[in-house]
Amino acid sequence: MSMPNTAPRPPQGANRPQPQGANRPQPQGAANRLRPQASPGRARRRHPMLPFALCCAAALALGVVLQALMPNGFSLRGASGNAAVEAVAEIHASSTVQLNEIMSSNNRLFLDAAGNTPDWIELRNASDSAVDLAGWTLARNATESHMFVFPAQTLAPGECVLVFADSTYSDSADGYHAPFSLKAEGDTLMLFNPSGVAVEAINIPSLNKNTVYRRVGDVWEVSSEYTPGMGNTAESYQAMISAVTPTDVVISEVMSGNTSTLQADDGRYYDYIELANLSGADVDIGGWYLSDSVEENMAWRIPDGTVIPAGGHLVFYASGNNTGLHTSFSLAAEGEEAVLSNRLGQVLSIADYDILDENQAYSRRADGSYTTELSPSPGAGNE
Repeated sequence: MSMPNTAPRPPQGANRPQPQGANRPQPQGAANRLRPQASPGRARRRHPMLPFALCCAAALALGVVLQALMPNGFSLRGASGNAAVEAVAEIHASSTVQLNEIMSSNNRLFLDAAGNTPDWIELRNASDSAVDLAGWTLARNATESHMFVFPAQTLAPGECVLVFADSTYSDSADGYHAPFSLKAEGDTLMLFNPSGVAVEAINIPSLNKNTVYRRVGDVWEVSSEYTPGMGNTAESYQAMISAVTPTDVVISEVMSGNTSTLQADDGRYYDYIELANLSGADVDIGGWYLSDSVEENMAWRIPDGTVIPAGGHLVFYASGNNTGLHTSFSLAAEGEEAVLSNRLGQVLSIADYDILDENQAYSRRADGSYTTELSPSPGAGNE
């Protein structure tokens, strides 16, 4: 599934001005809405005609009133996942845009452009028509002053969009960051439509590292099958952790005991992973990922602007230094995996090696198989 316009951006300062339109006049009937009012300096200001207490009372009353008047379109109901998941109170209307997947304890799983691993929230267009996200709003509760208001962006039917929840604010076209974070031990999250009506209020249960709270049909469940930017299915998860996506860039050589083969610019010898571009055109791999585990296949983000020329090779040092072309991890000599993934986290290439001797390479043959019988050739073709 495509995920246009969701590539993460470096976090911006919390004091960044809010998007245009955030302070627009409220439409008629504002007293019957649940969208939180922003404090000064944020996207919205408190309504000058409504005391804080009245806003809270109206928010609580709205769900009860609409439940009675619109039982099919706006209901208050309990939802649950498997037996281990606590019950969820959810305000739900027939909405074109829905909360779809939430991770509140991201550990080396999905990185933003700055190399950080913030919480993230996924929304999905559940309708059969394109939707403009302008004015849709995320907040932790109905009285929250820190909220994220979407700018204009068209979301195709079935398409997903991600928002990093890291207490910064960015609404640029290629990456969103919300001015709040989520508590791993449990939290709440609300979604408001452009008219200011709350269409969902989710009680997020306590989540372990790298697990998600996700929607499957009309039911929410806790799952270890994370699928950011994709549908919440077993097939999507397998597409992320299995090398099933066609690619012209592959892992061509791995060395986990480099003591004299290839010297880095600082004069030291590090483990390395070599990528080869098998195509006849340059390939920009900025924003792709390298990892030492298919289960955490987005451990290190390749810097933006990294290009492998047509038919060329590029070496990355698995030094743990996390600078330039040095990854944030090293390789185990006793054997593990070297993994290449695309910007969506879909695995493109895996080199699953066993114990390697010092200066022994694990090399890819022309037929796609790997061997330890070839001489090391970092930066060049394997012969």
